[in-house]
Amino acid sequence: MNHRPYQHYDVQISYVGHASTWDSCEIEGDLEKSNACAIYRRTGRIIAVATIGRDRLSLQVEAAMEAGQTVELESLLRAAR
Repeated sequence: MNHRPYQHYDVQISYVGHASTWDSCEIEGDLEKSNACAIYRRTGRIIAVATIGRDRLSLQVEAAMEAGQTVELESLLRAAR
């Protein structure tokens, strides 16, 4: 996986994974306060995560995805809510 930061106006968005198509997208946190994450799923499986103001979470997600730790990944994102 590749942790990629993007700058959109004054907000940095970190993106991990690849989601050219997805079945669902869950937004957790507060977008207006620049503290949120978007979880992209295909067939129930997490395929990508975008974060704003949650750099540590983004790096943890990247490590879990690279290691194939789907249970750890779900746990990290559940704790981030």
